[in-house]
Amino acid sequence: MAARTAAVCRSKGFDVYEMDQNFMTFSDGSFDFLWCRHVLEHSVPPMFTLSEYRRVLKPGGLVYVEVPAPDTSAHHVRNPNHYSVLPHSS
Repeated sequence: MAARTAAVCRSKGFDVYEMDQNFMTFSDGSFDFLWCRHVLEHSVPPMFTLSEYRRVLKPGGLVYVEVPAPDTSAHHVRNPNHYSVLPHSS
């Protein structure tokens, strides 16, 4: 996470953690809600990552996942840091 983004979030009273999204150190059922905007495409095994999101959610919890569109002028499919660009059908 960019240091500036983390600093802005902390200044607004949010807890900010940086860790591998596939092996989070949180206990099972730690969260009511996860906001995952433009992070899943950085995962080599996105289904494993989604399983980890589910693990840390409380029963009935919600997760918001947003990924970049594959066919835009930003050319996300060419970004070497985007391992899992998901097509519209996904």
